[in-house]
Amino acid sequence: MPMLDDPSEHPTTPVQSSIVSLASMGNGLQPVDIGTFRAIMGSLPTGVCVISAIDKDNEPRGLTCNAVCSLSQDPPLLMVCVDLLKESLHALRDSRGFVVNILREDRSQVSQLFASRSASKFDGVFWESSAVLKLPLLTTDVLAYAECRIVADLEVGDHAVLVGAIVGGEPPLTGRPLMYWQRDYSNWPEAALPNGMGRPTNSA
Repeated sequence: MPMLDDPSEHPTTPVQSSIVSLASMGNGLQPVDIGTFRAIMGSLPTGVCVISAIDKDNEPRGLTCNAVCSLSQDPPLLMVCVDLLKESLHALRDSRGFVVNILREDRSQVSQLFASRSASKFDGVFWESSAVLKLPLLTTDVLAYAECRIVADLEVGDHAVLVGAIVGGEPPLTGRPLMYWQRDYSNWPEAALPNGMGRPTNSA
């Protein structure tokens, strides 16, 4: 869940129809309240990303998001979830792609900037066009990044689920990520294991 979304940024445009409804839950089940939902999902620590693109007027747009995950290795796909009422979503769709800027440690101010309502977010950061898709890359603020072409766009609940095929990017060479947990920022602790050890696997 993109806990970093700022509800005050939302315009008054009504939410579009979704494939998910209370009726689809069946058996009279009811969802938990929003406060419980946020508290549960806020207990899951995540990295912090800025998702960026170019709008139809050729202006850079971006938003802070922590609802990012890998989806497939072959082909290489990832998934991001964006509030349907976020203005930046239009730019992602206009570009038919986006850059996932994975923020490095001590970049909480960049995260807060892109979670804000500011109309000039990119004035406060250094950025350049990415190598493949020519979309905004926060060069000095990223630990790693991925350039993605949108291959699926699905509206679920109050969010758009965008599936991106990774067509470019760079893995981390040095540094550690910015982390987000229970609505606060922190840095990744010193590694307890050598590189390559303790990686999660899908063994089930």
